[in-house]
Amino acid sequence: MKRRDSIFFRLTLTFLFLGLIPILAATAVLYRAFAGNTEDIMLRNLSNLIQYAGDNISLTLDEYSRLTGEIYNQDVADRIMLADYLKNADTDDAERQLTMNMVMQNLVDEDSKIRTACFVDNRGNLSYATKNTQKVMDEARWAEAMEDSRGFKNSIRMAGSHADDYFAGSDNQVMTFISEFNDNTVFSATRLSLGTLYLDLEFSHISELASDISLNEEGIFRIVDGNRVCVYSYNAKDIGRMLEDVPVPDMKESETQKYIKADGNYYVYFRIPGTEWTAEVEVSENAVLRNAKAVQIYIVIFLMVSAGALLLVYRNYLKGIRKPMGRLIRGMNAIQNGNLKVRVEPEKLDEIGSLAAGLNQMAEELDSYIQRVYVSELKQRETELDMLKTQIRPHYLYNTLEVIRMQAVSNDDFETAEMVESLSKQLRYLIGKTGDTVKLKDELDNISEYFKLLRMRYERRFSLEISVPESLKDYCIMKLSLQPVVENAVKHGLIPKAGDGIISISAMANEDCLEVTVMDDGVGMDEKRTEELRKTIESEEESQYSDGRLHIGVRNTAERLRKAYGSGYGIQVASEKGIGTVVTIRYPVFRRKETEKQEII
Repeated sequence: MKRRDSIFFRLTLTFLFLGLIPILAATAVLYRAFAGNTEDIMLRNLSNLIQYAGDNISLTLDEYSRLTGEIYNQDVADRIMLADYLKNADTDDAERQLTMNMVMQNLVDEDSKIRTACFVDNRGNLSYATKNTQKVMDEARWAEAMEDSRGFKNSIRMAGSHADDYFAGSDNQVMTFISEFNDNTVFSATRLSLGTLYLDLEFSHISELASDISLNEEGIFRIVDGNRVCVYSYNAKDIGRMLEDVPVPDMKESETQKYIKADGNYYVYFRIPGTEWTAEVEVSENAVLRNAKAVQIYIVIFLMVSAGALLLVYRNYLKGIRKPMGRLIRGMNAIQNGNLKVRVEPEKLDEIGSLAAGLNQMAEELDSYIQRVYVSELKQRETELDMLKTQIRPHYLYNTLEVIRMQAVSNDDFETAEMVESLSKQLRYLIGKTGDTVKLKDELDNISEYFKLLRMRYERRFSLEISVPESLKDYCIMKLSLQPVVENAVKHGLIPKAGDGIISISAMANEDCLEVTVMDDGVGMDEKRTEELRKTIESEEESQYSDGRLHIGVRNTAERLRKAYGSGYGIQVASEKGIGTVVTIRYPVFRRKETEKQEII
């Protein structure tokens, strides 16, 4: 019966197409829609968060840039403004530096955001004040930190985020706003520069604003200037370097927000108003869709519960027919394998019950028929065989051969006596031992006796070499399974050869197999005849070469091995014309019990 014709197969298809598959399809559609909505919602939330942080940062940066203008409101004496004081060429450098240190200290004291205030006048004198406990500045290190400055907004520049390590022992992260201090007291197209103001503002204010953006460990918030240099980042390694590995947003002038999906990440951008800075959020796709994946788990659980419910319904639906059908099939298989005693008890008097009753009746009638015909015929053949063995009278035959041997000895014909003795031993081995298995040693002894007669018959042209380890001689093989192979080697290999010939017998064993190899140096066979011999050995029917030579003994031996031990055991042949033939016989590994009866006399 073909699989598609099975009632269970058709019921299963109905269950799949009308039950489980529609649920899977509906679940997949719902999950896809949910994942898409979740992605949109998460991106909108990130956009709102980054816009909020960006606006706050813009206000804070405006406040920072405003601080650079505070110096214009500073006075150094009664009714003497700072600009007028700096324009006074009569003031010496020491006095000017002392005065500017006081002005810088006022700036530092008046605003908590200012960490350090520095002023370089048009004479190149540096004045400063700081909140650091270490008040002495490394001016060379400070000048190096101020070299890399970029435009920020209006006439204000900014040095990138850096540590104020130009004060010994200090590592505060600061941003330096730089503004030219010009003479505003005179109206002129070209204003006179009186010096440059440097304000170190604590970077922690930016960090506090960025902390409002709630990201997990997979998200990164950063601020990037117009040259794609990172000003601030959750990842400290990004600060101060150009972000070449981050996609650049192609934002139009009218756009303030944009997002890009690349390399499994989402990038959300917000242009900070009034600056060339961009606030950015980088977050992995897994983080964005984490909630969707949690829902996916719930969907899978729901699907499993639904599928389980459907399977339960399916099981209950088939329970009434599957169990009795299974018993019926098992009974049929048992009968097919030869167990005619099996019976299938019908559970109900329905169609399956009727089939079971018919199967039981068929098995009973078939068993009865076999008992009447096959068993009686077998017993008849066994009886005929026993009668034939009885007629042979082995002991009479042995005694007669012994009389002939003794007569030959008394006439000094020792060669004839030896031949009669060998024949007697072969007959005793052939008909004197019961069972289908013998020790390898016994089979080899029988072949040795057989070869004695051959050597005398063919003027000692042939030699027999046996190289079998003693440890293997107690292994059991099928009786008379080596003798046909040796006889075949002599008949078809050595006799047609001019000159002497040798037959070698060797053996080896592993855990599963005993291999006995019979090798001759006779005429051999070409590839065609070797292949024909292999087919003869493997065939269930007798086959024949084109020259009329039969190999019935070898083929029958191979068939006996296959039937007794299975297809993994048997005979393998390899031959080369003019060189010889190698025949390998494969047996299963077992030993004969010592208590087994050896002979019947």
